[in-house]
Amino acid sequence: MKLVQLADSVRYQTMTTAELRETFLLTELFQPGQIDLVYVDLDRTVIGSAVPLDSPLPLSTDNALKATYFTERRELGILNIAHPEP
Repeated sequence: MKLVQLADSVRYQTMTTAELRETFLLTELFQPGQIDLVYVDLDRTVIGSAVPLDSPLPLSTDNALKATYFTERRELGILNIAHPEP
């Protein structure tokens, strides 16, 4: 799991467009056959994607969550943006 630490409110005022993109833009999501997770320190949010192919993908916990299982102390919201089967 990748960890993203966001800038404080004072630093935002001096950041360039490139620095803002580097801080907020998540480009490594939606890789075929895997789950990709990013832990954002703002509100302790986990943003992720799952792109299953032929087999199920396990959603395991990470040391950064300090939990026995992924949803031990957090809620989970899911948005399915898959294309329809032919």
